[in-house]
Amino acid sequence: MSRQLSLRTIGTRCVVFAIELAVFGILLASSAQAQTNWIISVDATGSGRKPTYHVAPTIGGCPFQLHQDPQNLHVCPGDKVQWQVISTKKKSELYIDQVDTIFDQSGASPKGFHASDDQPTDSAQIKSNSSLVGGHEYSVSAVDKDTNRLYVDDPKIIIGRGPTDILEDIQKLCGQLASSFKDEAKAKEAKKTCEDAEQKLNKLLHEK
Repeated sequence: MSRQLSLRTIGTRCVVFAIELAVFGILLASSAQAQTNWIISVDATGSGRKPTYHVAPTIGGCPFQLHQDPQNLHVCPGDKVQWQVISTKKKSELYIDQVDTIFDQSGASPKGFHASDDQPTDSAQIKSNSSLVGGHEYSVSAVDKDTNRLYVDDPKIIIGRGPTDILEDIQKLCGQLASSFKDEAKAKEAKKTCEDAEQKLNKLLHEK
């Protein structure tokens, strides 16, 4: 009897531990999912043919990054991105062309963005579409009109999965975990633990 109780306790603790990991993951995703406005600076002052980049903020994204690489920027669905040239005398032209249609702009899906004289482009909002998860190249063309130098590059924006997608995964995995118990009592207890956790996570996810 004590052995059965011990096994039941161990099994329940496994479920709780899995849920704790899920909570940690969804909290990270939720914090990242608070819409981020990314500003990518395109430095068109160097001697090479490609520009160099800076990004602000330097942390965040989906999955969460402690140090963002602006040439491979990790973003969440719904995030916004702007680009701004750094030129020698604030005389520049900047063209951003998307290969895949991953941006929304005022309800439309434009192919590109343009700005002059070191001004920022309009905000480009990342579409909330799970089919777009993954890396997407886009084209950068920057001209320093004072030096007549052209800079071109094809960096990436990498769209991660938002917390809603992660919650769906948690629900599937937690259900599989609960059904893996051969002992009916443990399976029932694990299922109840999962359902309680899913309700709390869903409430947490939708809190303002």
